[in-house]
Amino acid sequence: MRLTKAQKDLITSLESCYTSGLTEHQTSTIRQQQRRSNTTTTAIDNTLTPPLNCPSWACVILPCINHLPSMKLFKVIQPHDAEVLRESRWVFYDAISLMVGDIIRLNAEDIVPADCIVLSLGMDHCTSSDDDQDAEDEVTELVVDVRNITGEIRPKSITLSKLTDSRDNGNNTTGGKTLSLDSQVELYCGSYVLEGSAIAVVTHIGSDTTVARWMKEGKWPPEKKARNGCGDEDGMEALINNKDSADGEKEEEEGQELRNIV
Repeated sequence: MRLTKAQKDLITSLESCYTSGLTEHQTSTIRQQQRRSNTTTTAIDNTLTPPLNCPSWACVILPCINHLPSMKLFKVIQPHDAEVLRESRWVFYDAISLMVGDIIRLNAEDIVPADCIVLSLGMDHCTSSDDDQDAEDEVTELVVDVRNITGEIRPKSITLSKLTDSRDNGNNTTGGKTLSLDSQVELYCGSYVLEGSAIAVVTHIGSDTTVARWMKEGKWPPEKKARNGCGDEDGMEALINNKDSADGEKEEEEGQELRNIV
């Protein structure tokens, strides 16, 4: 498969490189500039603030805070580490060290460590050749569970499609492959990779991520979105919705108790 022009432009705008990633000098310089600036509106590190950001003494008085549904779910979506491309080498870093422009690699059972755009599927970088042949073991799909972020029960599927030549009204293929245009190529921090692998570029970290913004706006945790006719087996969608309703009432009562004490 090949990178699209839009993907190449994105990487360039982030001052990164698909095949070598950011350099240590770049990351060091960016962090120094951010810390020196008192007017920066962007996140400095990849840290998520809990939906109930209580002082430590409140957790001692009300230990039930950590057992609220939102706090339990927050622990589930927190990324711990990430495989990052730095100076042409794949290394594992704590997720908190990620920066915008980092090239990361995602594998099955990974928690997506930051908001990112998928560049290619598989463990290896794609080629730029138009006549490359499809390998038998080529990864052609990435399946991501987003229910804990968006509430959608059906996993997101990112697939490959043949590149078409616009000069021929899409009737002829150019021989290469790219990410399907009708696929969701943006992944949210906290999503869970069910199947496949991919290389992506980080676009937002920490307080700038989508899930962090939804927490501030009171839109997270999400409501599970049932899809009629999509076949959630054994009526699990209804069970989840009923459970969420009960959990929501319990969380509201406990939250009110916390506000009264604080």
